[in-house]
Amino acid sequence: MRHIYNLTRNAVKREELIYRTQQAIEKNIDQFFVFEIDENLIASVSLTTYPKSPSSPRSARSTCLPFYQNRGIGRKMVNYACMVAKERGATTALALSTQSSPSSSRPAASPRLTRRSCPSRASKPYEESGRNSRSW
Repeated sequence: MRHIYNLTRNAVKREELIYRTQQAIEKNIDQFFVFEIDENLIASVSLTTYPKSPSSPRSARSTCLPFYQNRGIGRKMVNYACMVAKERGATTALALSTQSSPSSSRPAASPRLTRRSCPSRASKPYEESGRNSRSW
């Protein structure tokens, strides 16, 4: 949990993520997936499910250490979160990003959402943060 917090804290400083306390991460630790190299945490992603809409989870809080960026690790993390969502019965998933929009990795059947088509429960916290997230 501490390593996830440290990784996300640095991403918050770069304005890539919304700030989460250690307690918030600990409370929701089952939502996080990590990527390690030689037992060092270099990336994480979380999968949030909404109680009123369990078939439409959101992949969020994805971050990767700067040295490992642009190597496909973030894409792998989001794809893994989407795979887990599908295994849990999700029919759709939403991913928001301020940094990239991997349209080349998005399946053809997965249209890019517009701000208007993005569920308000998912987009509201990001609009309020001023991060200018894009959905994909």
